[in-house]
Amino acid sequence: MMMLMMMMMMMIVMLTMSMMMLMIMMILSGLNHTNIAETYDHMGSICSSRHEYEEALAYYEKAMNIKIHLLGQIDRIDSEGWMDECMNI
Repeated sequence: MMMLMMMMMMMIVMLTMSMMMLMIMMILSGLNHTNIAETYDHMGSICSSRHEYEEALAYYEKAMNIKIHLLGQIDRIDSEGWMDECMNI
């Protein structure tokens, strides 16, 4: 029980730190940068591991939209990886 609580606390800290990093990167790089997309992916993974699936999906969609904006389209490997992550939800 104690171990589970510690793991949940670590996930909360990781998500909070990711949000802080996201804000800093947005200020430095702008809203549509690959680093921002990667951070959204990371935040989606954290939410997914916490069984917060709707929030995870929202982060994955934000990451995908940035990648589409930057690349014009997502290559096959990237899109399959994104779908695999969503299917793990």
